[in-house]
Formats: sequence, C-alpha cells, structure tokens
Amino acid sequence: MKDRLKRILGFAISSKWLAVLAVIGLAGLLLPLIRLTLYSIPWSDDYNYGRFAKGFIAQEGSVLQGLWEGAVYCTKMSWYAWQGTFSSIFMMSIVPCVFGEQYYFIGTLGILLFFTCAVLIFAKVLCKNLLGADRASCAVMAAVTAAALVVLIYSSQQGIYWYNSAVHYTFMHGCVLLLTTAAVKLFYCRTKIGVGILTAVAVLLAVVCGGSNYISALQGILFLVTVGGIGVCRKRRVSLCLLAPLAAYGIAFYYNASAPGNNVRAAHFTGMSPVNAILHSFQAAFLDIPKFMGWMMPLVLLVLAPVIWNMVRRSAFKFPLPGLVLLFSFCLYATGYTPNYYSMGTVALDRVLNVIKFTFQILLIMNEVYMLGWLQRKAAARGRSSVCPHRLLYYAVIGLCMIAVVKTAPNQAGCYSSYGAYYYIKSGEAYNFHTQYLERVEKLHGTESTVELEPYAWRPWMLCIEELSTDPSYVKNTEMARWYGKDAIYIKAE
Repeated sequence: MKDRLKRILGFAISSKWLAVLAVIGLAGLLLPLIRLTLYSIPWSDDYNYGRFAKGFIAQEGSVLQGLWEGAVYCTKMSWYAWQGTFSSIFMMSIVPCVFGEQYYFIGTLGILLFFTCAVLIFAKVLCKNLLGADRASCAVMAAVTAAALVVLIYSSQQGIYWYNSAVHYTFMHGCVLLLTTAAVKLFYCRTKIGVGILTAVAVLLAVVCGGSNYISALQGILFLVTVGGIGVCRKRRVSLCLLAPLAAYGIAFYYNASAPGNNVRAAHFTGMSPVNAILHSFQAAFLDIPKFMGWMMPLVLLVLAPVIWNMVRRSAFKFPLPGLVLLFSFCLYATGYTPNYYSMGTVALDRVLNVIKFTFQILLIMNEVYMLGWLQRKAAARGRSSVCPHRLLYYAVIGLCMIAVVKTAPNQAGCYSSYGAYYYIKSGEAYNFHTQYLERVEKLHGTESTVELEPYAWRPWMLCIEELSTDPSYVKNTEMARWYGKDAIYIKAE
C-alpha cells in the first residue's frame, strides 16, 4: 500500500503531455469568452466614431470606398479637434456595426483572438530564440502566459466586450507585443528576404503603435529601443535594420503628440508637470502591485516554475545582474502611469489599467525566468543543477488552490473573465440582455422620430456598460439618436 501511494504521489508527466494540457486548458478558458462575444453590443463612442463610415457608405453606395473615406475623414477630424491617436481613431471608426448591429461581435471577437495570438507569438519567440527552449516548454510558457493575461484582465468589460475601448488599448498593446517580437526575431533571421520582410512588418507596426494610445505608444518605443540596444551591445550588424522602424515610430509618435486636437482635449483636464507625473507613476506602480498580483498570479508563477527551471538549465544565456533587470522592469512598468498623470492628472479608467496590468504581468513572468536562470547558474557552479520533474500532484495541488481562489473571490465575474463569461451564459443573463437589445434595435429602425425605450431588465456587467438616461439630452442618448437618425431617444421612467 505504501509503495502504491508513493508511486501515485511521485507520478510525473512528460513535458509534451504538460504542453498538451496547457493548450487544452487555454482553449477551455477561451471558449466561454468567445461565446460571450456573440452577445456584445455597441455603446457610446462606437456610435460616435462609427457614424462617419456609416454615413460615407450610404453616400457613396460602395462599402469599401465609403468605409475608407469615412475612416480617413474621422481620423483627420479627430486629429484636429480632439486627439492625435490616429491609428486608434482609424480602427475605432471601422466598428463592424456600420454594416449592421448583427456584425458588432466580429470586432470584439477579433480583438480577443488577435491579442491572444499576439501573446502566444511573443512568448514563443522569446522562449525559443532567446533561451533556446524546446517546443513543449515554449507551448506551456505561451499558453499559460496568454491565459493569465486574458483571464486575469483588469476589466473584461472595457478590455474585450466594448469595441471602442478594446481596440484603443487591448488591440494596440497586442501590436506592441508583435512589434517587439518582430524586432527580436530579426536577430535570428538568416536570410536577406526574411530580414526584409521582418523589417517591413516592424515598420508597419511601428506606425500603428506610434499612433496608438499614449501608454502603448510610450512603452512600444521603449521596448524597441531596449531590443535595439541589446543588439548593439552584442555587436549584431542586423541591429541597423531597426533604424527604419525606429524612424517610422518617431515620425508617427511626433504626429500623434503634436496634433492640434491634443490642446483641445487638454483644456478639459488638469494634468501634472513632467516631474510630478513621473513621481506619482512610481508611487502608483508600487501601490498597485498587490491589486495586480491578487491571489491568482503567484499560483500562475508556481505553475511555470518547473518548466522555467528546466528551460533555463539548457539555455546558453548567462542571466547576469538580475537586480538591475528587476529595477529596469519596474521602471518600465511604471511608465504605464506617466502619460495619464501628465495629461489628465489621474489614472482611473479601467481600460488604462488593463494595459498597465498587461505590462506588469509580462514583466513579472520575464523576471521569474531571469531570476530562476540566475539561480540555475549558481546551482550549476556548485554542481547542484538538476532537472525538475513535472509531478502530477504538484500541478493538482496548484489547480485546487486556483479553484479555491475563484470560489472565494468576492467578485468572481469581475476578477476572472472566463468564469464571468461562463456564468452569464449559463444563467441566461447574456441571452436575455441581448434579446432586449434586439427589441430596442427593431424599434429604433421604425418610423417614429422620438423613441421611448424600456429599461434593461438584465444588465450583465461584462456586456452592459451603462444604461441610457430618461433625459434625451444626455450625451449617450444623443449619440445613439444621431446614429439612428432620430430626434430623441430616452428610457421610460420606472
């Protein structure tokens, strides 16, 4: 009996089977999130920015021409009148509901899949090219990292299910990860054609990132400069290829930051001086660590620990100066707060905290890799380096702890997006909410010039950002009224 118990407790699985389980786990976590996108609905700025493309399509009679002309017009107008984030504005203006409300989910689904794929590619390239990891280790690292970022997103409501917000921040941060990936991949490309393609891709992504929200734009160029600086220090001639995306990034960011509309927008807010913005950024970065870590992120690090230990054991990288790398990482993470403190004097929007947390999680996992790599080198120097087996009991215990954390969380849907999506689907709240939305749409397509709507009886948090007002002059009401060509829209007083 004791021998059988010992065998059970000591049972280990291969890295390949662990990779299979990790990929299956990621797919299982994504399924309810993907399903819930079918119930997402447009709101506020979706109407405000998408109305130009909708109007041009109706005017031109050509979908592609009208979509392009409307998006360009909206981008130019916003650049002069509100803000310089031209690549974000362009994407905001092509919200899929311009083709019909039934197509809105394509945008939220696309952002979810794009960001997930960006994280997967980013993690895989860094593990394979920088550390020489095997396929199984790359798969586990990529799948677990992607799951952590998507499931533990600060606000799934604004980071996934509201197109306007998600495309401005989540999508653009995915572009930053892909830009960094392309820059890293350049150093390991052995053909001139491959180098040319990667350089062209990096230039395109640099323009997109340079015209995005100011957090992604700032951190993107810092990532790019860091990769280029490492290449120069290692005397890699291919580093010169990064001059093209750096130049494109600089030009794009200049047009972003120098837009006349930024002065118009700044008049509505009271920002901080550069010094105060930086100081407040470090303070907020330190204070928000517990909020971003929670109880789940340490468990994610424990899941990755055996994989990382074995991965860095085979790596040729030396992992010098881990303390300096940790300090640099904290400074890079803190830059996420600086643009908003400088321009608005506060960092309060959930969509902003989404991308700050993304950067924090990525840097946290990267520092775990670096620290374990440094410890592995110390152990090897003393002749104590050994392979860490993937004990099934170890992962089972961590899995049970994760379940306990989710079960005891005071805000399960808000803290764990997959659980929230599953709950709203299973309870029927998402379906009932979307059904009532479709009833509203049918009424809004009617002939009445003034439309009274029934208030939502179901308001699942992940899908319902806010209710319309009983006051037809409320800005959210007027945006919808303008979209549907109505004189007024208001909610029936309860």
